[in-house]
Amino acid sequence: MKYCIMLLFETFNHEESEAIEGWGFWLEQDKLSDIVEIINDCIQKHRSVDQRITTQAVHIVSSESAAGSVRVALAPPKHVIGFPDCFSIGPLWKLEEKRGQAFRKDWLFENINDEQEDVYQNKFTNTLREIEDIPNHVPIYIWYGNNADEQCGLRFFLYLLRDKSNEIFLRYNRT
Repeated sequence: MKYCIMLLFETFNHEESEAIEGWGFWLEQDKLSDIVEIINDCIQKHRSVDQRITTQAVHIVSSESAAGSVRVALAPPKHVIGFPDCFSIGPLWKLEEKRGQAFRKDWLFENINDEQEDVYQNKFTNTLREIEDIPNHVPIYIWYGNNADEQCGLRFFLYLLRDKSNEIFLRYNRT
């Protein structure tokens, strides 16, 4: 299935096709998430260098809310990455891998009764892709505070960036 979707993605030209009206499709949520995952992998793989991160610096924060604040506070050009998760609760084992993410999702559901939507999974995976796509010449600023969420996030980000040669700066937020 993955090969078929990748082949379709590579040969499809949306500018030359017409929308099919009167048709509808129904997929189970997990199958739809699998297809979205494959399409996002293809987009990342085939994205040209011009479409990748071209700012002077990348800023990483532990939440989407904090990412919004950093976007407002910094002058352009800027690229801010915010994680769609709270690192202060739940297991963090192998969180960079699918099995660790599935383990965390199950644990949160069983212990916090927090049923994560599949949209969350796609956002999380896309955020990991975004970090992977940071060019080696771009400096990275990691913003963190003195709380469990941001301290765990700081360590997770440093782990994700361990093989990159970028300059990494830590920005402590006292508020």
